[in-house]
Amino acid sequence: MKNKVVLPYGLLCFMLFVLTHALAQSPHDRGAAGGHPNMRSSRDLLDLEKAIKIIPKQRLQESRTIKYPDYDAGRYPILEYTIDTAHLGYMEVGEPIPDEILDMPLWVVNDADGRDTTTLRELNKTEYLVLDVWANYCAPCIVSMNKWESRKEEIKDRITVVGIHLDYDYKALESAKQRKWSSTQIIGKAGYILSRYLCGTLVMGPSIWIKDGRLFGISEAGNYEEDFVGQLLRGEIQEIPEYARFKLPINR
Repeated sequence: MKNKVVLPYGLLCFMLFVLTHALAQSPHDRGAAGGHPNMRSSRDLLDLEKAIKIIPKQRLQESRTIKYPDYDAGRYPILEYTIDTAHLGYMEVGEPIPDEILDMPLWVVNDADGRDTTTLRELNKTEYLVLDVWANYCAPCIVSMNKWESRKEEIKDRITVVGIHLDYDYKALESAKQRKWSSTQIIGKAGYILSRYLCGTLVMGPSIWIKDGRLFGISEAGNYEEDFVGQLLRGEIQEIPEYARFKLPINR
């Protein structure tokens, strides 16, 4: 009789333990452990329609229009772009880039072929595609873009360099012309999406490397004693060396 009472009680305790442990898990843990079939890790999020919040800066636009009568407000409205991480995750180095990203329409300026719109897939015509993320107020970013521009003829058969501009859209073409850059520049919301999704955070400065449809690596803007770009092209190394890598944030 005693055993008949103890067995159901023990089973009840075990069931309560399992239930409590499951409830204590985070949604990410439950999804990773094979919980709800629709549960996804936050880094897998890729809803391009909801990834960006756009805020018109009407007063700034009106002020610029008054100051610069030739300013084309219709083509370059002054907008603020904000990433919504509830709808956009990030990638890890080595992973294949999703088709949604490769085929996402990119608004471009300063394009040698006269394009206003293109895609990463169209841009990736050489062994490497490098996306250099910059803004006018980021001094290391300007240094980085200048370095790429200075090597463009040397590397053009192996590396295509494209800028990603993270500032008010009208500034990209003005800056490129002033500095006599010839590289295509990505502007608008797609640039913010690419920076967040490929770098793991919205950041200026690093160069994003794409090879064979994969995220090959991310290099930091900086001065290096060794020419790792030349080493890569000569086949002396097979990846971006540790000293030149962009340090990914722990909490993304």
